[in-house]
Amino acid sequence: MSAIIACRARVELSLNKIALLSESFISETLLETLIAQRIPTCAPITLDERLQCISLNSVKDLLLKKENLLVYTNAEEWLPLLMEPGSCSEQTKAIRLCKDKVQLRSMLKGIEPPIYFKELPQEEMGGFRPPSGMDLVIKPAVGFLSLGVRHIRSNWIQMVKEAQDELKRTEGMFPPGVLKGERFLLEEYIEGDEYACDGYFDGRGDPVILSVSQHMFENDEDTRDLLYYSSADMVEELAPRAADLLRSLSSRIPLRHFPFHLEFRLRDSRLQVIELNPMRFGGFGLADLAYFAFGTNSYDCFFRQKKPDLRALLPHQRRHYYAFVLGRVPKESTGQEPDHRAFRASFEKVLDYSPIDHHKYPFFCRVLAESDRLENFTGYLKMDFSRFFTQGAPHNPE
Repeated sequence: MSAIIACRARVELSLNKIALLSESFISETLLETLIAQRIPTCAPITLDERLQCISLNSVKDLLLKKENLLVYTNAEEWLPLLMEPGSCSEQTKAIRLCKDKVQLRSMLKGIEPPIYFKELPQEEMGGFRPPSGMDLVIKPAVGFLSLGVRHIRSNWIQMVKEAQDELKRTEGMFPPGVLKGERFLLEEYIEGDEYACDGYFDGRGDPVILSVSQHMFENDEDTRDLLYYSSADMVEELAPRAADLLRSLSSRIPLRHFPFHLEFRLRDSRLQVIELNPMRFGGFGLADLAYFAFGTNSYDCFFRQKKPDLRALLPHQRRHYYAFVLGRVPKESTGQEPDHRAFRASFEKVLDYSPIDHHKYPFFCRVLAESDRLENFTGYLKMDFSRFFTQGAPHNPE
């Protein structure tokens, strides 16, 4: 964050909205929203001269002095700054609680069905023996993108080693406030379909749900962030239920002017929280799916503090499925480059295609697509992505 650029444009610091952008993945929908609303924006790289840029020092001043500040981040690299002592103390407390999976699980007691969970320091994991006969999941207490997450049914030692090795391979990709392997959460595996939703808590602490999507997996051992899909029926059914759950949580902790990305499972017709990620929507622009599918601009809704009219938006898309796909970088890809044109052509209807720097991240692109058959998307869960990598220069997606 030390490389924050000086700004061309000057803005009045009395405004109560700011955006903090990381270069990891910046949604074009987000950029256009920031430009249209003239939101003061801080970023480590030059993005668009139309943006109303502010310096890092100005951001720090606003965080210390401004009450009811609307803050949106596109990635978790900004969380350490937001958690500095004195920075919006009420918001800082909420961020720390949401980011620490052990604390969040403790806070959820009594709100949702009880499950087994235990905090494990890294140095104790090798000698620990988990309860017998129980399906379990191990994950970093502070984590991101399912890195270091393993579903454990047997062979505890092997799964722990795999989780720790994965964290070592990704060391340095994200700051310690985002991902670290010092402490782990061991918890009961939650059966049921997994979902994600983006939204925000308004000034009264009332949750506003902006999108709902299902996180698809190949099998019970699969923990990849590879495929999400949404449909009008899904949003209509689950948005009110997610809001009810979050309303119970906000009665216990101060969650106001607070964007979030919620992950939960539907277990015996009840919602069970997996994670509540603070100050952002879904990683790598998952929020864009609702915009391309249903016309819901989640960024605009947050900054304007408005609720989308789902009853007006959803009926026209009843027979369609909308998917978010992250093209995975195969393990053996050294010296090879992605063939974006070939991968794009594998979809029936592409709504948006965004290449990702596969040298920095375990993905080479993000795709938003549409189909009238869900089966056209689930095949990517079994796909061998090495078929889209070739020797030489990468192919343009157009």
